[in-house]
Amino acid sequence: MRRSEVVIGGIILGIGVLLLLGSIFNIDVWGLICPAGLIALGILLIYRTRQDPSERALKVKFVGDIRRKADWTPQSEETWGFVLDSRLDFTDVDLPDGETVFRAVAFVNDIKATLPADIGVAIYSLAFMTDSRIQGEKQETFFIPFEWQSANYQTAGKKVVFKPTCFMSEIKIEQVEIGD
Repeated sequence: MRRSEVVIGGIILGIGVLLLLGSIFNIDVWGLICPAGLIALGILLIYRTRQDPSERALKVKFVGDIRRKADWTPQSEETWGFVLDSRLDFTDVDLPDGETVFRAVAFVNDIKATLPADIGVAIYSLAFMTDSRIQGEKQETFFIPFEWQSANYQTAGKKVVFKPTCFMSEIKIEQVEIGD
């Protein structure tokens, strides 16, 4: 079991216990949970920005469109926002060796990416609902993390990892053969 599953399960369990105790003892639990949630979010933001900044660039957008194609240099990055819409085309770029991680933290997140077939791809989506279409295969998950890796992920020298954390995530990945 992944650490994130344990954390989310613990949060849901804790909120359930608080709501039960609130109804038994007539306490306004939501009046406690909302400020505590804001405090926890603030601590998370401070903690996340203190992590190694050279590892990835952090961008904050309320509503953001991310469009990347042709002449761009992929590097690991993290984007926070309310609604994020990303269109990433890796077919004409020089991807660095190793993993390039794209993390998105949002309420609603939409990712559409086109990659060469020789690049390893992994998706680790932590969302209430994930709607994915990978190489034409559709899959939906509710209340559980969605994980997927391309067949060549473990052996590929160049890898792209998508890590959305949100309420609703839509992911579309296409891998195409690039002619030499």
